[in-house]
Amino acid sequence: METKEIRKEVFLAVLLIFSSMLILWQSYDYEAESRQFPVFLGWLYLLFSGINLIRVVPLFAKLSCVSDKFEKTTFLPLLVLASVSLYTLMIPWIGYYPATGLFLLIFMLTFGFWKKRGKQYLLAVAAFLVIVYLFFSIVLGTRLPTGELWGL
Repeated sequence: METKEIRKEVFLAVLLIFSSMLILWQSYDYEAESRQFPVFLGWLYLLFSGINLIRVVPLFAKLSCVSDKFEKTTFLPLLVLASVSLYTLMIPWIGYYPATGLFLLIFMLTFGFWKKRGKQYLLAVAAFLVIVYLFFSIVLGTRLPTGELWGL
């Protein structure tokens, strides 16, 4: 494996650990009756980030300190990670349903094809949110975070 690829793997592993700790910490700020699932996802994210870091540890020995040029391929994973992090940080502010709807719509528009599919994206987002509502509110009886915006 080249030094450039090793650096990317190590950087992403460390970034995933820190972002998972941030998300887990943020999930404990939710109301007591709606924090179980976000806390579970935070711990799951931390577990898999730790497994990824353990997988990358042997590559540390091969890492050199010589810098490589920034490539376009490095931008895409960082964009995805930044958008997911922003989404999780927005849930306490605007609530789960608006944050998820906006995230899914923007994510599909950014990485999908807009041509003649705008209605399909809106329908997919609406269907997903209805399924999530039915599952959590009706089946499990759990309230998802409403956000501070709706508490004003």
